[in-house]
Amino acid sequence: MFIIPLKRVARSVALCGLVLAASSAAWAQDAFPSKPIRIIVPFAPGGSIDISVRWLAQRLTTSLGQPVIVENRAGGDGLIAMNVVKEAPADGYTLMAVSSLYSQALALKKEPGYESKDFLALTGISEAPLVVSGPRSNPE
Repeated sequence: MFIIPLKRVARSVALCGLVLAASSAAWAQDAFPSKPIRIIVPFAPGGSIDISVRWLAQRLTTSLGQPVIVENRAGGDGLIAMNVVKEAPADGYTLMAVSSLYSQALALKKEPGYESKDFLALTGISEAPLVVSGPRSNPE
């Protein structure tokens, strides 16, 4: 026979109630995805990121059963695409493929129009080296 303190039982019952309440709400929602997903690419078609994202979109379309559309929004050092994604509803149906451009704009632009807290990183799909260089006469 196990003896469990009453406080622990009360917490367990409350936790079970919360889990059941949360799961019933989740059952009532539509399965994700229930409509096409857009992936915004901040570059012109044909570049390495565009090709990688199109390859990924084909596989996601097959596995999710919903179209995954790649939309190129080149220009403005990526700020056009960033603002399209920032203004989209936060429902998981608008994604963006970013590169080092994302962090460079935050560091180099006076007012990029977005902050890092405006976005949530999901996953990495590829890696590429990045080199920053400057003149030897630079003291730093």
